Amino acid sequence: MLLPALHMAMLLGIAGLVLLLITVRSDEHRWVRLGLCLAVAAAIFLYMDWRTGLLLHASPDDIHGVVWMWCFYIFEIIAFSEILLLLLQLTWLTDRTPEADRYEMQWRSRDPSTLPAVDAWVATYDEERPILEKTIIGLKHLDWPAEKLHIFVLDDGRRDWLHDLCDAHSVHYITRPDNRDRKAGNHNHALTVSTAPFIVSMDADFVPFPNFIYRTIGFFHDPTVAVVQTPQCFYNADPMRKNLGLAKYLPDDLNFFYRVMQPCRDAWDAAFYCGSAALLRRQALLDIGGFVTVTDIEDQATAVKLLSRGYKTRYLNEQLSVGLAAESNIVLRDQRNRWSRGSLQILFTPFGPFGRGLRLIHRLLFLQSHWVMMPLTALIYLLCPIFFLWFGWSVFPDARPDEIFYIPILLAIILVSAMVWLSRRQFIPFFWHGLQLFMAFELLPQSLIALVKPFGKPLLKINPVTAKGKAALGRLVDVRPLICLLTIVLVIVIGLLRAGYDERLGGQPLEMTMLLFWIIYEMIVVIIACFICFEPWYQPREERFELADELASLLVRGQAIPVRITNLSITGARLRLPHPLVVPIDQQVHLQKQHVGLLPCTLAYLSQTELAVAFLPIESTAVWQALVRALYTNPMVQNNRHATFEFWPVVKRLGRLLVA
Repeated sequence: MLLPALHMAMLLGIAGLVLLLITVRSDEHRWVRLGLCLAVAAAIFLYMDWRTGLLLHASPDDIHGVVWMWCFYIFEIIAFSEILLLLLQLTWLTDRTPEADRYEMQWRSRDPSTLPAVDAWVATYDEERPILEKTIIGLKHLDWPAEKLHIFVLDDGRRDWLHDLCDAHSVHYITRPDNRDRKAGNHNHALTVSTAPFIVSMDADFVPFPNFIYRTIGFFHDPTVAVVQTPQCFYNADPMRKNLGLAKYLPDDLNFFYRVMQPCRDAWDAAFYCGSAALLRRQALLDIGGFVTVTDIEDQATAVKLLSRGYKTRYLNEQLSVGLAAESNIVLRDQRNRWSRGSLQILFTPFGPFGRGLRLIHRLLFLQSHWVMMPLTALIYLLCPIFFLWFGWSVFPDARPDEIFYIPILLAIILVSAMVWLSRRQFIPFFWHGLQLFMAFELLPQSLIALVKPFGKPLLKINPVTAKGKAALGRLVDVRPLICLLTIVLVIVIGLLRAGYDERLGGQPLEMTMLLFWIIYEMIVVIIACFICFEPWYQPREERFELADELASLLVRGQAIPVRITNLSITGARLRLPHPLVVPIDQQVHLQKQHVGLLPCTLAYLSQTELAVAFLPIESTAVWQALVRALYTNPMVQNNRHATFEFWPVVKRLGRLLVA
């Protein structure tokens, strides 16, 4: 064991180095990334060396709550091992855009008649027409020779209207005798009715960009590549951002995975298929017997089986499609419960981390332990101040006040600062922890039960598909997690009042400052989790997209008036006027948009500088499809949806929520 003073000095030096690196090199740099990961790892080892010394040298008189103290110590070993595994992944990441540029140039220069056939699959069960039709339109307009592209709508709902819609769009409508094995079974049935060597895999709510195939197919020059996955990006705000009113200032909670973790896993040849926005090699799927059906999630399990058979995966970190994120708290928790159970089931398969065929790095990166540790960590760190306030149980026995204050705080500064940089600012501490806490009350028991009983009936009911549209409507107040969170607040407040009457809050100033710092941080996390429980009234509607004042024309009684489109959806638009306009509110007008055509509409709102229009039914199929493409397959429009964290707007919004 090192001397505590040396621990503090070394941690202070590491903290200074981390802050210097992220300040001097605020942009991405591979050697800074490696240096930060090593620095954080060194800080963790120093901290655990100090913690081990405290336990080994503590006298029995200084230990209160010995069972809790040792349980927390074992938990920290496991939790920090999980962080070290995360750091191993984060040391390196790939950027395959230059490769994709080169491949696209090569493939576009080829004679179209020599290009391979490509099948596009859309697996669907109960999605509504407005959602599905966008996907079909996007697939129809993929930039690939029409005679080489075959679109299959795989309907497990057996809906007549969808059959008619497919006929109207001249795409293949496929059903099967039963719904056995859910989406995996649907895909395996599709393997028997489609024949192309490559398969575009899209969920029913994902719309691909036109260049999707050209950007991804070049990676298959390597015959061992089975999957090319791209990020799943979303055109609507996830429940956390929507409920907090921070859609403009907080990144999507999945951005860290799709924009950072997957490229990092790709550097270790361990990126995996995510069920949509991917291009697959048909022969590779046939070689492993088709999509995996024994788990609740077919995508990651299929990727692991492919890796165990010697195939490779590739990850292209470019947005090449856009889809629908979970629309309510209920849907979000249901989705994560399914992901958790399905991921943990992989541990019990013959091709999983404890089976045959995987390399050591694959075994480590597919351990799935984070599904247990994320919710467990959120709850365990709440118990620390509670147990101290109520029972006087400290996790730092016989430690000097300056040690208790400086060492954990220095480690926290190192961890948070490095993670924000390593995550490319997709990890926002308070909010990420608040979301984990919000989900922990269901996710933890579901994960633990999945380890004991991985197959059969789950602990909590899990829908086989993510609900969308009207089926995704949630509650205005998410009662169960809110009750749990308010109980925690009550327990901490009563604990503070009780502790105020005895000597527990009358100790050394540094020790009490550390305790209050911990309580304040956890209370902020709890408050954020409480805010997530309140959902604004939500009516499923078409999303509006910012168009950055695009020039257009408004035709009123034969006169063309120049306007600027501030935002647009497939149901209406908001326009900026060059001068005041006098028009009856029910007057029919036409909006002339570039690359779309004439859109018939009526006025819904009019002021001196702006007006809003609602589109009338669009009779022209070409205009309707052009409007969908202009909104959902336009990278410039969709890139405007990406939020960037801004500190002061977030603080102001949280202040308003507290006052309200």
